[in-house]
Amino acid sequence: ARLLLDQGALWNGFIMAASAGALLSLFDDRFAPTIAAMRGFEGINLEAVYQPLSNLDFSSDVLQGKEPRLKVLAVPHCGWTDLGTPKRIGLALELLHDPVGRPAGRADLPSPVNLADQFASLRLRQARGSSISPI
Repeated sequence: ARLLLDQGALWNGFIMAASAGALLSLFDDRFAPTIAAMRGFEGINLEAVYQPLSNLDFSSDVLQGKEPRLKVLAVPHCGWTDLGTPKRIGLALELLHDPVGRPAGRADLPSPVNLADQFASLRLRQARGSSISPI
């Protein structure tokens, strides 16, 4: 992994940003009845919609084959953590207490990324004709 990263490869954090409509549009005709039921869920029993659903792998069963509709954005190191361990939770709590966004004595960590600023920057690049666009 380190060799690939050193050569410019990206690490998939599987962080997605999309509207509900964009995500639903990725599901093909195999799921049309379920999607139709979910779109008109007001007044219906949601358990009746979810109960018969089979398990599927979102990456291989839904996203695979839709690559031309997906975009990848490389982001700078931003200190994101999935909070998967007590140590990571502790570090995240330390970050919350530091006004600069870094634990005391950890100047090597970057300040947090402002997602609103990142979104505005993405929109500006799109307006200028960049090839990066949302689904």
